[in-house]
Amino acid sequence: MFEGRIIEIRNHLAFIFGTQRELMKKAKKSGAIRKLFEIFQIWDNTNNIEVKIRAALQDNGINPASFAVRVYKLDQKISFSSRMLEGKIGKVIRDLFPNSTVNLDHPEIQFTLIFWNNSLAFGKFILENKGKEYNWKAPKNLPHFRGGALKPIIARQMCNILNPKEGEIVVDPFCGHGGMLLELVDIGCKPIGIELDGRVVRQAQENLKFIGYQDPIHLLMGDAFNLPLRKGSFRKIVTDPPYAIQTTTSGKKPGTLVYEWLEKFPYKTEIVFALPKEFLKELPKQWKTLMEGDNYVHKNLTRRIRLITNE
Repeated sequence: MFEGRIIEIRNHLAFIFGTQRELMKKAKKSGAIRKLFEIFQIWDNTNNIEVKIRAALQDNGINPASFAVRVYKLDQKISFSSRMLEGKIGKVIRDLFPNSTVNLDHPEIQFTLIFWNNSLAFGKFILENKGKEYNWKAPKNLPHFRGGALKPIIARQMCNILNPKEGEIVVDPFCGHGGMLLELVDIGCKPIGIELDGRVVRQAQENLKFIGYQDPIHLLMGDAFNLPLRKGSFRKIVTDPPYAIQTTTSGKKPGTLVYEWLEKFPYKTEIVFALPKEFLKELPKQWKTLMEGDNYVHKNLTRRIRLITNE
């Protein structure tokens, strides 16, 4: 859905090249992007910060009516005072733009300095995503849910990792009560949910109706090992396979179930899935991992999220 490109990732900071319009569109739908900044300049050292900022502002041509300054430190070992530096940079900006005023509550521009290791990025704040914006779809707020269900923000991150195109069909073959399907709707996909348990299918339908998402979602009763879909009708899957004690695994250990499902999978596709990291040590030979990362839930559960392909 976003045609820009990530050019560098450091700590919790990603530098992405693309138009601001496309970045805004992507960031507003993302579960992973917490804050979005427009970066004016990046330096590989933190020497002469005030001189660097002055030059960057002069080159940029900005002349704000009001402003604030915010410092972010991505490494705990960075020990300088953020408030003191914000004051110094504020003075630089006031010297450059004497008609500008400081407004900490509603500034026209919030200038931002981001530090990591010995590097510095300088730019301005664009938007912030807060967890509460996703929580209204949390499982506990729906008529039916199971313990251990994914939080909406993690489901959204998984959908974004898959990176489907707008309007693309995406399948969740272990859809349960439908949490992943809600996130797929929100990023502009056409979701199809498959669930083996007829009772859960009915409960998922009630959830979708309760939240007002029933129209764009196709929900089918079926077996993930024999999907009721023709070959070539989809190329992407995102799912949270069953592994909790409350879920149905046909008497198999969850890791065994997922391994056998992948081993027998007849479609060429990309899949994003989450499973406790100790449950699946290796993939069937036809699959390769494109990306993986761990989601810590609590001391007894860490999910490993994987993006894999057999293409």
